[in-house]
Amino acid sequence: MHSIVKCAWCLILLTGTSLSQNVKPSTPAQELLTKGKQLYTQEGPKAALPQFEEAIKIFRSNNDRHGEAVALGYIANCHRKMENLDKALEFAQQALRMKEELGDRGEIGNTQNQLGLIYWELADYPAAIQHLEQAIEIASSVGDKELEGAALNNLGLVFDERGDYKHSLEQYQRALELHQASHFERGEGDTLGNIGGIYLLLGKFREALPYYRQALAISERLGLKPASSDDLGNIALCLAGMGDVDGAEATFDRALQIARETGLPKEEADWHKGKGTTLVGLGRYDDALHEYATAEQVYEHAGLQRELVEALNDTGRLYELLGDGVAADMRFQRALQLAQKIGNVSGESTSLLALGDLERRRKKNDSANTYFGRSLERARGVGDEGSAAAALVQRAMNELDRKHYKPALQSASEATQIAERSGNRPAVSMSRYVLGEIRRSRAELQQALDQYSAAAALQKELRDPELGWRIQYGRGQTLEALGKSDDAIGAYKEAIQIIEDTRSQISEERYRAGYIEDRYQVYVALVELLLKLGKPDDAFLYSEKLRARVYFDQLGPGASVVNDAGAQQRIRELGGQIRSLRHAIQKEYSLPEKERRGQAVELYSTELERAEKHYQELLDSSRNSAPTSRAHPQMIAAAADIQRLLARDTALIEYVVGKQAVSILVITPTSVIGLPVLITSESLSSRTELLHGLIL
Repeated sequence: MHSIVKCAWCLILLTGTSLSQNVKPSTPAQELLTKGKQLYTQEGPKAALPQFEEAIKIFRSNNDRHGEAVALGYIANCHRKMENLDKALEFAQQALRMKEELGDRGEIGNTQNQLGLIYWELADYPAAIQHLEQAIEIASSVGDKELEGAALNNLGLVFDERGDYKHSLEQYQRALELHQASHFERGEGDTLGNIGGIYLLLGKFREALPYYRQALAISERLGLKPASSDDLGNIALCLAGMGDVDGAEATFDRALQIARETGLPKEEADWHKGKGTTLVGLGRYDDALHEYATAEQVYEHAGLQRELVEALNDTGRLYELLGDGVAADMRFQRALQLAQKIGNVSGESTSLLALGDLERRRKKNDSANTYFGRSLERARGVGDEGSAAAALVQRAMNELDRKHYKPALQSASEATQIAERSGNRPAVSMSRYVLGEIRRSRAELQQALDQYSAAAALQKELRDPELGWRIQYGRGQTLEALGKSDDAIGAYKEAIQIIEDTRSQISEERYRAGYIEDRYQVYVALVELLLKLGKPDDAFLYSEKLRARVYFDQLGPGASVVNDAGAQQRIRELGGQIRSLRHAIQKEYSLPEKERRGQAVELYSTELERAEKHYQELLDSSRNSAPTSRAHPQMIAAAADIQRLLARDTALIEYVVGKQAVSILVITPTSVIGLPVLITSESLSSRTELLHGLIL
């Protein structure tokens, strides 16, 4: 979770150096500047900007170039904070030219610092470093400790983005010493927050939290609303990482409210994204998609590339969770290319990890291992414990898929140690679950149960439904292997309940269908066990639950409520178009990067977005026009209900396909019979394709 807000310092808004000292404090223009600075620190840039704009008019009418230069800097910083970066750069460059003509080195240093921040926001890190180093040199030569501390702090921000945390921490520590020596409390608070940000970037939530709380205490004591929003949002990220999801959600809301009140669009977007990630952990996927979309829109509009990398990765992971692998792949690939372009090491590591997970799900294990190795190398290189633990967990699962149990166990054990050391409770829970899967695969059943229990205890507090159903499914398989059938049935039923509770909150039909694809095996396992125990009636009930989930979603309103023939035809056409476009995009991304046709991908993506939008609009329109004509997915018929409807010489035959067997359920007016047939799903698929070919 890297959605942190770092505190940047533009000292021009905080101090009056030689140019501003040339303006008499009693003049109306200077009074406007003073009022603007006060509003900026307490209410934010939106409230302050009109004061500075009014002041610059007076300076120009009086031909006061000193005052005009100072006001230009104030206006530039307001636009920077409001994410109008092109305007900010224009005003700051004007200010620098005027100050160089006037020859005031102190004010030149302030504007160099300001330009460094603007280039940092634009992800032009070499230019940012150049301007900030000039600001540090000037500040040191004129003995301006506050400017030197501010520029050191900001240089640390740039090193953070390049993954050079050792050097960024050095800058923050030097800045903190300068601020404390000069009793500059606000600078001290922001630098404390940035030191906390290093630990948060490295996944060390427990170590980061005290720094942010110290920073918040200073911000609140000084009445600094923008800084309080930053501190609260980062505290929420720490709480989410430590598993306190209720505290995180409430704290995000506080941070959002302050950011909205003070006119800080970037920070508001950051907290929408952070809150979205917390909602994903709670299984509230619709709400999370909305939060992510809000954040992405702001980042795209403002040209905030590093933040966009994080948002693309977050949205991609959610699409993957909802079964839309093509949409996920598109976002991960774009995030990776953008991260590499701007030199964002942490974003690159996250994108590599996500692409590796997609490859693993496609059973391309060698390719997945390459991605995980690259991600782990980058994470270890910068000391990012959160990303390192995630990469190790994914690599362990990949090795488990290949039945390489020893390396899988080593990776999962190392991930657990890292996660426990850093206080990353979600990562601890996930790594414990994977350890349980490895132990179960090695027939170390009691040890597997112990790991599942440890994971479940944490999951109960985290309330992550995705991890929750997986833990119960693993427990069910282990209990079944131990001959504890009743307990296994209970675990399977609990997993299914979590799946259905989560799925019921997803509104879009295509995501409801995609969500079940990766989870049907729980239903299959329960049906097979119930048949083994001679309970075909119960097996039929869960077979119907699975069938209802799949068929109602796959058929959609187009098959069940759309009576207009033209609408039905359009839905079929759009469905075919969507499948073709997704295939074309996936084919392009499967090529080596040099062979991909960028224009083709862009065209396919635009057409896919348009087709999906029209498709969903048609489905929504159909559902709204006939709300009572479609059976509810939860209206599941029991075997006895079916039997009453069957004619005397009629049987209903139903199939449930598992990985190693097909369960055949036969319902007649007087009996329910279950017949397991041992055949792998791969063999069944190949035979079906052969028969289809022969028929044609």
